[in-house]
Amino acid sequence: MIALLLVAGLLAPDAPLAGTALWRFPDPYATQIRDAVVQARGTGLPGHLVTDDEISAFLARAKPAGADLGCSDDRTVCADPLRAALSAVGLTSRIDATAERTDAGWKITLNQTSLGDGPVAPFTGEGDTVAAAVEQALAGLQGQGSVRVAVVPEGARLLLDGQPWGTGSGTYPARPGKHMLRAEFDGRRPVEIPITVARGQTTATSVQLPVAYGKLVFVTDPPTATILLDGGSYTSGELRELRPGTYTLEIGAPGYQPAKHTITIKPAIQLDLNLKLTPEHTDWWALLQSPHPDTLKHVWLVRGDLRFDWLGSAKLNRTRGPVALNEQTDSLALAGVGFTLTWRSRLLIVDALALTFQGGAGPAAADFDDGEGKIRDEFRMTVRPAWFGVRYPMWRLEPYAVGGPLFAFDSFDAEGPAGDTESFDATGFALGLQLGTRFFFNADWFAHVAFDSTFWFGERPTAGFLLGGGFAFDYALPEWL
Repeated sequence: MIALLLVAGLLAPDAPLAGTALWRFPDPYATQIRDAVVQARGTGLPGHLVTDDEISAFLARAKPAGADLGCSDDRTVCADPLRAALSAVGLTSRIDATAERTDAGWKITLNQTSLGDGPVAPFTGEGDTVAAAVEQALAGLQGQGSVRVAVVPEGARLLLDGQPWGTGSGTYPARPGKHMLRAEFDGRRPVEIPITVARGQTTATSVQLPVAYGKLVFVTDPPTATILLDGGSYTSGELRELRPGTYTLEIGAPGYQPAKHTITIKPAIQLDLNLKLTPEHTDWWALLQSPHPDTLKHVWLVRGDLRFDWLGSAKLNRTRGPVALNEQTDSLALAGVGFTLTWRSRLLIVDALALTFQGGAGPAAADFDDGEGKIRDEFRMTVRPAWFGVRYPMWRLEPYAVGGPLFAFDSFDAEGPAGDTESFDATGFALGLQLGTRFFFNADWFAHVAFDSTFWFGERPTAGFLLGGGFAFDYALPEWL
């Protein structure tokens, strides 16, 4: 003991180097470990004697100059020196670094012997390479621990105490103490677990994230409907968490047609449904009471019709040349086209102008002064200015009624009893009434069907059927109108 103290006194430096630690590598893998330590520490671990140059520089400051460390240096194999020798030469600790192979790669152990009576402090690290294991062990030596995490699925995001920590399985440094580890992954339910990290130690843990549930909530009309979800009972408005996948919904209620739907639940997504059952007997009148916006949108209408008319008998009293035509005694069928421009408000309707062009091939029986004859070909044009009426829009339908004056311009050929043929022209006046309805496919286009008739004293009455369609639009009239 006295000899050791004398040697220590001879080797004592001028002023002890605070925090000086001597590294020893008594291991077959000494070179690999030393290189890994030098690489991993970077500019850290000040005062640690790891390389030969660092040891030589330390010895150059010791007294006597050039003294060696004896068995404190790993270049000499001997028994572990007493702690007193560390103090004598100005060292605060000695670190023995060893390595061993494991199934996962390498395990590095750093045994630190410090001044005082405390036990040897081990710091360990594991990794698939010597460098990785050394880096983990150094983290413990510098006041940290580490956590080896195995997470499923691989690639999950890791947070330690709410802060981003890493991604996927691996070994991560952490300060000693209690922490909360959280793992997250899209489509999986997040998991939180408490962990305790010891200084210089590696804590192992595993986390498996279950598949995230989706959510389903839906409301039915009527709310008293019976709901089955894959055969199980479900309550309208209930929020339920379900595993991702496909489900069958069956809804039924007295007085309504049953419904069946297939739905898909996706992870971490809420599906909101509003299901309305169709009554077994649709209340069409209630539907018709509410006009569709398409029937109300535009003010002006223009339409074209195919017309089929019946022209009744009446006195004509026409004379031309040797032919004197007194009366049409039989009806005549006419066919043609018509065009109408209409203005409308919410309930009022005005056919501003309507024109028709019709023809009939006859023959129709007629009475002449000298006997029975025939009316053959006839052409008729009518003008209807300003027919007024009302409309009652409901759903996409627009029933209406209009009436007003009509001016007719006729041209026809008449054949007398003797076979003499003459052409006659006639102009007439009548009052007319038209009843019809329109169906709006959309706000712009509609179909049209109607019946009309005209009558005036001494004029031939008519009855007609119209079928056509048209276009709705808006147009602002000039201010002077």
